[in-house]
Amino acid sequence: MEPLKQTWRFLKWRFGLSHDKNEAEVIIDSISKGIEFRGVNVWVLVFAVFLASIGLNVNSTAVIIGAMLISPLMGPIMGIGLGLGIFDFDLVKSAAKNLAIMVVVSLTASSLYFLLSPLNQAQSELLSRTAPTIWDVLIALFGGLAGIVASASKEKGNVIPGVAIATALMPPLCAAGFGLARGDLLFFSGAFYLFCINAVFISVSTFLVVRLLKLPARSYPDPRIGRRIRNGITVIVLVTILPSMYIAYLTVRKVVFEQRVAEFVRDEFRFDGALVLAQRTDYENNSLDITLIGKRIPQKTLDELKGKRSHYSLADLDIHVHQGLGDTTVPLDVDRIKSQITEDLLSRNEAMLSDKDKTIAALQDELSTYRKNIVPVKDIAEEMKTLNENLLELSIYNTVSFNVAKNESDTVMTALGKFKSRPSRKETERLTTWLKTRTHADTLRFIITN
Repeated sequence: MEPLKQTWRFLKWRFGLSHDKNEAEVIIDSISKGIEFRGVNVWVLVFAVFLASIGLNVNSTAVIIGAMLISPLMGPIMGIGLGLGIFDFDLVKSAAKNLAIMVVVSLTASSLYFLLSPLNQAQSELLSRTAPTIWDVLIALFGGLAGIVASASKEKGNVIPGVAIATALMPPLCAAGFGLARGDLLFFSGAFYLFCINAVFISVSTFLVVRLLKLPARSYPDPRIGRRIRNGITVIVLVTILPSMYIAYLTVRKVVFEQRVAEFVRDEFRFDGALVLAQRTDYENNSLDITLIGKRIPQKTLDELKGKRSHYSLADLDIHVHQGLGDTTVPLDVDRIKSQITEDLLSRNEAMLSDKDKTIAALQDELSTYRKNIVPVKDIAEEMKTLNENLLELSIYNTVSFNVAKNESDTVMTALGKFKSRPSRKETERLTTWLKTRTHADTLRFIITN
């Protein structure tokens, strides 16, 4: 039993929250202040909405992150969880009211922006917030847990900004505003659902941690009210989480389908004299379009390949093979081939441009380093001639010196000087010291060539 007790004491000491927990009243007061929505908070929210909307509109991740960091939306959401946890129903009502106003203001401001914006195409940052899955639920849950635990501690560190970025309350609201501005209710519902997921699970996380920390209750209601609260939270959680689980299921099915198709094409469509020019997978219609280039493949061979679909769990896959490049007797679908070639070229060009950008950046760094190491020999020679008028020539360059005994190399600044008459040893030492100072060299070797 003693080892078990020691283990329990160790775990309690290591994972316990009590040793650096703030005073209960300080925690409650800090979260309660965050629910206020007037004055500065109103303008900060409006500015954050416009920032996030612009970021979504131009597909700028950095701008979207900035908007998430300054948004005050998390305050009322944590306030609801706190109020439920300490049975302060006035706090719950106030937080819920302020949150509702914030949501209306956010939707109004973002809709207004997207109505006026000339950029009306849904970019990837917008589209990524319209199909929430169970992973978004987990992000909101663990993000909310981190947020309330940090809020309850004396040393909050940089957790709160990280939670604001991870849970992303502002971008889904602005994406919902885009849906309203464009009259796309499906787009609106997907984005607003993601916001609801984040709001619900941040609030639930706050409730759980508040109950775990045993913060003092503001009132002591009938036990039946406590059960109603718990039952209500359970219902809300289930209603919120079930659609995301279904969407996640559909997403996983699509990814698995595309992976199996890619594996099927990679393994089976190998021919002598013919190559796969392009492939297009359609999950909704369970179909695969393949364009071949080069030698024409007999239909019998293609039928045999189709017979192998079941090996990849693709028995019902509808395969369409397009070929004719290299066989003038077969009419060409020129538009399809042009489109597929263009897509392939664009993809390759993007990769090549990325590699070139990296190469250019590396060369610029090397050039910058080289310029820093260039020694102004002409200026130094003219200055040195004022110190010794017998100077005829001066060369300065970096040399690599290798010590055989120590098996190590070093870079040494080397200067070669030619004089009308050889300077004395004392004069040589003086010129060496001056050169070392003038060139800012750690070590310098001065050699008289005459």
